[in-house]
Amino acid sequence: MTTQWYGSLTNRLNENVLVPGALKVGDGVTITAYSDRRAATVVSISPSGKTVKVQEDIAIRTDTNGMSESQDYRYERDPNGYVASFRWAPKRMRFHSKSGGLARGRDHHYDYSF
Repeated sequence: MTTQWYGSLTNRLNENVLVPGALKVGDGVTITAYSDRRAATVVSISPSGKTVKVQEDIAIRTDTNGMSESQDYRYERDPNGYVASFRWAPKRMRFHSKSGGLARGRDHHYDYSF
């Protein structure tokens, strides 16, 4: 049985640039979920580098564009934010979990079309 991956092409492409050993604790990352993205911070990494725990940040919208694709945010650490664990999947060549994929750098985006 083959697993099908759906969602934003942008999210899928960004996930492919992150490999084990490329992150350190404190780095900003993005949790990708279908066409949405959520900003987070790396809080721990396993000794092998193949399991990464991230904590969601607070994303504060700074633009006045309303329900649009053009969205700007600033980010703050959230000590009470949701913590997710991501595991390196060699066959898929990306970090993933039930929460979605993982990409380098903080980004937040809410897709209003769903």
